[in-house]
Amino acid sequence: MKDEFTKFLYWAIGLFIVGVVGVVSLMTIFACGFSRNCAQAQATVERTPVAVPPAASLPAMAFTSEEPAAPVTCRVAASDLVNAWAEAGYPEADPFPFTDADGQPCQATADEVRSVLAAAMPMDAVVSVGVPFP
Repeated sequence: MKDEFTKFLYWAIGLFIVGVVGVVSLMTIFACGFSRNCAQAQATVERTPVAVPPAASLPAMAFTSEEPAAPVTCRVAASDLVNAWAEAGYPEADPFPFTDADGQPCQATADEVRSVLAAAMPMDAVVSVGVPFP
């Protein structure tokens, strides 16, 4: 009985090893064929055709070297703007006059003063507000 079990065990281990080698061999043959460079294993690239739009038929845009004019504003310290507004009698709707940092006469409105005060900036900060007037 002992001899039969040993014989059966050797056959089972041998068949298992042959089976593993056979499966690996078949997988290699089916994947690569009989060549050594395994060209069949390279992935096939599937491409989707891309629609090419027609060429643009609009005329080219002419560019000019002129820069757009920057809005003209007056530079003034925030405290000077608030003081000029107070000296003008706190007008709500009418613009009030003041002199900017360059000594140029300018006008501003109460809304511009409110925006300076709402910005919570130091009063010695220089702001750009108002418009110059002759």
